[in-house]
Amino acid sequence: TAPLGLALVFVVGGLIDFHSKVYNIFGQSALQEFYVLSTFVLSFVISLVLLLWKNRRISPRDVLCGILVGLPNQAVTFCMVKAAAILPAYVVFPVYSAAVILAVNVINFLMFREKPTVRELRGTAIIAAALVLLNL
Repeated sequence: TAPLGLALVFVVGGLIDFHSKVYNIFGQSALQEFYVLSTFVLSFVISLVLLLWKNRRISPRDVLCGILVGLPNQAVTFCMVKAAAILPAYVVFPVYSAAVILAVNVINFLMFREKPTVRELRGTAIIAAALVLLNL
């Protein structure tokens, strides 16, 4: 099930990025805020349907976590839409993905004192080099 879940994350993440790019090409720039809001309202509705379908109760902690995760995600989506309107998609989306990986590695090291393995350090170095090369 884990490989299927990982594949699903990649597919859904790719579809979200694709959807953002389609909006940038065909959408009206005056409606960017509405696009971002509608994206997160749809995510909320899908999550609510899944919770009700699984008959799971929502705790105040669930609501708080949803807000703490949702607000930064909404800001990131808004910034991605703005960036994709200015820069080519082949720069915006890989830079975003690589930057997330680098940020997670740095936060894990600084906050949780997690020591990366040699393999993880090599992967991080490759990602950092790719970011530099993409922006030349």
